[in-house]
Amino acid sequence: MAAAIGVRWNAAIATSYAAPSTSKAEPARPAPHAERVTRRGGRRPTERRGPRHRPGHRGSRRQHRPLNVLVSEGAHDSTAALVTAGATSLAALAAVFAFVVAWLTVHDNRRTERKRREDDSLTARERLTYEYVGRLEDLALTDHKAVMASFLRGGFRPPGMRDADWQAAKAEGPVAAGLAAWEYLSSSESVEDRRAVLQIVAFPNMLETIAGMYNHGLLDYGIVKTRIENQATTFWKQAEWWIEALQRQYDDETLKDLRVMIDDLPKQVKPSPYQA
Repeated sequence: MAAAIGVRWNAAIATSYAAPSTSKAEPARPAPHAERVTRRGGRRPTERRGPRHRPGHRGSRRQHRPLNVLVSEGAHDSTAALVTAGATSLAALAAVFAFVVAWLTVHDNRRTERKRREDDSLTARERLTYEYVGRLEDLALTDHKAVMASFLRGGFRPPGMRDADWQAAKAEGPVAAGLAAWEYLSSSESVEDRRAVLQIVAFPNMLETIAGMYNHGLLDYGIVKTRIENQATTFWKQAEWWIEALQRQYDDETLKDLRVMIDDLPKQVKPSPYQA
């Protein structure tokens, strides 16, 4: 009996698979895959089904990796551009700094060289000034100074001048005697008289030479003021009448440099050892 029940049960199961169900409670439904194919339309048998295009799906063809690569490459390019721009700016600043340093170096060298030349020029002027001061105070010029001083005081009698003419001129005063002696010496052809003229003009000619160098900036002003000013101004005061006679006899340019130097010396300052 049990065997008969088993046979009937197996037959019933086989019948249910062999024939569609006629039950109204649950109608037949197509398989899920068939339903999707029906909904989306059929495909050809030879058509290969590709991966589903869903965002984030591993098999999707729209992958975000290339986009990420492009963004990374753009950021790398921007960084490289910034680094290049920074390097260029630093190079420009370095070039400007090098130019400024070079300019300052050249400027300092020029200033040092100019200072050295000024010092050398100052030393040369001092040396030259003392040389001419020495000439002015040389013993060889002492005799000429003595003759000049006697002539300006009206006490120098020309060697060839007659006693009567000399006494008559001297009686009128020192200036009249000096003018008479100079007039006679200027027109005399005697060798002794010509020598007397050279003795008289030796000292003022030396002063004129020094004054010309002084006016052209070749001498040290302080040394000239200290060592020569008194001699020059004293001579100019004592020889005023004689200088006027020379200007009438020759021209107004006579002893012009000496006059300019005497007018300029009061403006100069003595060196510190001589300041009051």
